[in-house]
Amino acid sequence: MLVIGTSHGLILGFDSSQTLRWCDQETRHQGSVSALCFNYDGSRVLAGFVRGHILMLDSNNGKVLRILTDVHPLDTAVLHVKVEFQFSYIHVKLIYINVLL
Repeated sequence: MLVIGTSHGLILGFDSSQTLRWCDQETRHQGSVSALCFNYDGSRVLAGFVRGHILMLDSNNGKVLRILTDVHPLDTAVLHVKVEFQFSYIHVKLIYINVLL
């Protein structure tokens, strides 16, 4: 599985033969995709956006599982996302910078 985030806010999922399997357009209005990360088994993808939103997607079908909107200060870009599993919880670590819009 290969996932690509575009400057237009699209998230594209390709299989190993480079065939497009899904395209998520739900958060195009959040600006460019600025960070992507798979979980340890590749079943989930986290996507961070320039305007601060974070999505959790099912990597098999592109279905949005969760949208995180209020996890850091306004007007900041998500530059790095990482999934860490402890017990049964998912922790999202963020590194962000202020962005003038």
